[in-house]
Amino acid sequence: MAKIQIKHIDAYSDTDYIECVPDLEHNLIYVQGVSDDHHFCVVLDVSTSIKLAKTLRTDINKVKGI
Repeated sequence: MAKIQIKHIDAYSDTDYIECVPDLEHNLIYVQGVSDDHHFCVVLDVSTSIKLAKTLRTDINKVKGI
């Protein structure tokens, strides 16, 4: 099986990123990353993750002028 890690790189710094790690056993999503050499982690339940995804899509459309 291929080992793949998807990181979303910061727009201003190639060393800052976030990544999502699912915890299938507990139905949680870990959003973790590095910013200014500080590690962080936010733990979201499924419904909060879905709301975040919808909010991101709405804000992306606003930025794009849609």
